[in-house]
Amino acid sequence: SKISQIMHDGVLPAKFNINVNRYLIQYSLPHWHEFYEIEICLSGHGVANINGTDYNISPGTIQFITPSDFHSYNMTEDTMSITNFTFNSSCIESSQFRDILSSMKYMVCHVDEEQIKRFVSLIDIIEKELNNDNTFNKQYASYILTCILIDIFRIHKSNNSDVSFLNQTDSHI
Repeated sequence: SKISQIMHDGVLPAKFNINVNRYLIQYSLPHWHEFYEIEICLSGHGVANINGTDYNISPGTIQFITPSDFHSYNMTEDTMSITNFTFNSSCIESSQFRDILSSMKYMVCHVDEEQIKRFVSLIDIIEKELNNDNTFNKQYASYILTCILIDIFRIHKSNNSDVSFLNQTDSHI
């Protein structure tokens, strides 16, 4: 697989748009974009700088990145294998959950190998749905996306003490 420097152009259409990318990364320059991003580290080690704060990245690290987050990566090994999942808020069916999503901030959490496989298989299902013309394929993908987000929020909440923004959302979900 080709090693590439990842640069985002920062623009997704305002319509329903989900993109799945898998790549090897050496580094990325500081950037931001107008969509949400979930990154799952499958192998390798590095450091993500998010809004001026460094976070260690290793297999099982999941990052939830919002449109307002400046971020970059530097690897401590040769490369890092990433599954990257981008989407805009119109991909979420529930208006209440869209409102909650808009108030979210950057999150990083770590999961075990079984949870990685689960997230990757859910993302694979979304990708498969969006690559065919099945009835309700966008709705199906939207519901799976919502489940992925809820799982990430739950994992983050169970691993962190600063979850005031999540506590406020419990009554809305």
